Amino acid sequence: MDGGDGTPTARPKRARRCSDGDERTRDANGGIDILSEEDRTMLDSVSQKGRILKTATSVQRSNRTIVMAAVANDGTALWFASEELRADRDVFLAALRNTEDSNFVRGIFRYASPELRGDREVLTLALSKYNGWVLEHASPSLRNDEEIMLRAVSSVGLALKFASASLRADRKLVLSAVNKDGTALEFASQELRADRDVVLASLATETGGDIALAFASEELRADRDIVLAALAAVPKRWTSRGTAFAFASEELRADRDFVLDVLRRTDDANLLQFASPELRGDREVVTLALSKPKASEDWDYVNGPHKEGNYGVEPLSLITDERLLHDLSLVMRGVTLNGYSMKSVPEALRSNRDIVLMAVTSYGLALEHASPSLQNDEEIVRRALSNNGRALQFASASLRADRNVVLLAVTKCCDAIEYVSSNLPTRGDREIALTFICARHSIVRQFLNHFDEEFLHDREIMLALVKATDSALHYAPPELRSDREIVTIAICRCGDNLRYAGDVLRSDKEIALLAIGRQPQAVQYVSEILLDDPDVIAAATVAMDSNLAVENIIGPNLRLRLHRMNRVLQQEEDLPDEDEFSNFAEKAWRRPSLERIWLLRNVIDGIPSLDGSIERLIGQYAGCYEKIQQAKDLTELSNLYRQLADHGCNWDGIP
Repeated sequence: MDGGDGTPTARPKRARRCSDGDERTRDANGGIDILSEEDRTMLDSVSQKGRILKTATSVQRSNRTIVMAAVANDGTALWFASEELRADRDVFLAALRNTEDSNFVRGIFRYASPELRGDREVLTLALSKYNGWVLEHASPSLRNDEEIMLRAVSSVGLALKFASASLRADRKLVLSAVNKDGTALEFASQELRADRDVVLASLATETGGDIALAFASEELRADRDIVLAALAAVPKRWTSRGTAFAFASEELRADRDFVLDVLRRTDDANLLQFASPELRGDREVVTLALSKPKASEDWDYVNGPHKEGNYGVEPLSLITDERLLHDLSLVMRGVTLNGYSMKSVPEALRSNRDIVLMAVTSYGLALEHASPSLQNDEEIVRRALSNNGRALQFASASLRADRNVVLLAVTKCCDAIEYVSSNLPTRGDREIALTFICARHSIVRQFLNHFDEEFLHDREIMLALVKATDSALHYAPPELRSDREIVTIAICRCGDNLRYAGDVLRSDKEIALLAIGRQPQAVQYVSEILLDDPDVIAAATVAMDSNLAVENIIGPNLRLRLHRMNRVLQQEEDLPDEDEFSNFAEKAWRRPSLERIWLLRNVIDGIPSLDGSIERLIGQYAGCYEKIQQAKDLTELSNLYRQLADHGCNWDGIP
């Protein structure tokens, strides 16, 4: 037989029935596996869904017939096989052929036996199912296989790091790797990192080409043509950053003519950070750099990571000659590129209205570095607040007490309420409260920290709160918990809010169905009146069948299921007859006792399913284990259901 990729697969085992009722299968070595009744049931189950092997006994997980059937259905079932069978070559290959889960392939290969990790056929198949990263766990001999490594780097260039030292010096292999990922140059031999063609190929790569120069030899990083080629070859999306220049040699970054040439060829003010300190004090170099477009978002190699609101490099902080910082035109250009550069502006220019206005336009928190007189300028403060509401903390006391200014600040950022002057009473200001809610998506306690609790009785404010945060209904007064619109919005955000709804609305079928649809566990808050409603019962059953948050659905929901079963049993019209039930029951009856209650429920409802499991749910009622296990037929088990329902899920009253 053909496995689909040209490799032979094991023939299915021919089974025959023994006189004692057990089934025998021949394994690949001609031996005979004897399958008991329970083993045949498990064999049938894993043939339909391989991962059911997880529920098998340790003996069944060591049974080659059962495991081969499981991995033939789903290769990931190999995780549940015994250690001995996970090291079986035929079983391992069958699992790889029958899965498309790349993460499984990498994981299972990682923990494979040394023999399998050194098997060329196994590795080749793993490469086809995953990619070159699987080489990380391959044997040294396979890492020295040129054909294997070529296949690996063609999918992941960085797989070159797993190649043997001799192959890292192979020009063909390294070129293949850097054509896939320029940063693979890091793992090439010293000779190839000094190879002009190999380095140029890495620079031209879409992935990693912008930093590949960092791994070139010192000689090539000092080569003008190579550095210029790096700037020109970097993918288009990076051309505004000039990042490649950061990896040029110190000599080139200190060469005035070369730096000016690079600045003329690129459109990036950030490039100034890579020039030598001496050149960052050169008027012509600085003027040319600041004439470039706005600096893109990038790491500041000189000053470290960005602060909040700092986009791109702070060009004025890069200037090493203090005299240039007193040049009005250069300073204006610097704060235009990045308002955060305002912190580097000399004191004498911090009172310049045009400079400050330009700075706070691009970075509102630059108001911190303006002169006191400009911090009291309403136009400048409003411009800063339009960019960042937190700039209110740097405004003058009089403006922090201005109600209109505060409204603008809170509109942009609700945290600005922290900086309002004590001279402005805001706790009882309804408009500011509503503005705060619209800007705040957090818990109600933060609202109560700044505003009067009486606002919770205001319908409009409560309506805004339930739209903004999940927990608002918890703080609503009784009269608003019975407001249909407020409760509906709250439940749309979180079904559990049904617990806070008024009694009338918890008895409302439409509200109950909405809550259960949002979160299955909300069924525990449904009014007892609705527990007998078929639509509510159906919604709850479907929700619980999805196994969502089943650990939170304990007493009320189990009781809900039992009520439904009890009614069906009393009517007896939906009970399957013995013939209809036999095929399903034959498989179901041998499953673990905790699943039998679930399986029978599915039969009664006409929804046969072998995949459901409510072990954690029924596990709360440990006293049922023995009784269910002792049930000999459908009638006896049905009686147990009825008794369980009659006693309110309490097994103590059942004989």
